[in-house]
Amino acid sequence: MDKVPNLEVDSKDVNNASTIITTVDTLRHQEILCSWLLEKRPFIICGPPGSGKTMTLMSTLRALPDYDMIFVNFSASTTPGLILK
Repeated sequence: MDKVPNLEVDSKDVNNASTIITTVDTLRHQEILCSWLLEKRPFIICGPPGSGKTMTLMSTLRALPDYDMIFVNFSASTTPGLILK
């Protein structure tokens, strides 16, 4: 609990998708993912839609100085040619 910072969120930022509220659980997840990334261990994040998989990974990667984030979204209609364009 001592590691969870006090955070004041401006009302206009509440709906911002990049706003992350740090909790005990998000800190736990971040610690585990950071250790796996630093050890170069592969992992898969599983969970139902809306459970915070992307948010957790984004928060973790932002905390590590040696990583840059690039997100590419795929769907059933994504083709190799579309990616190359």
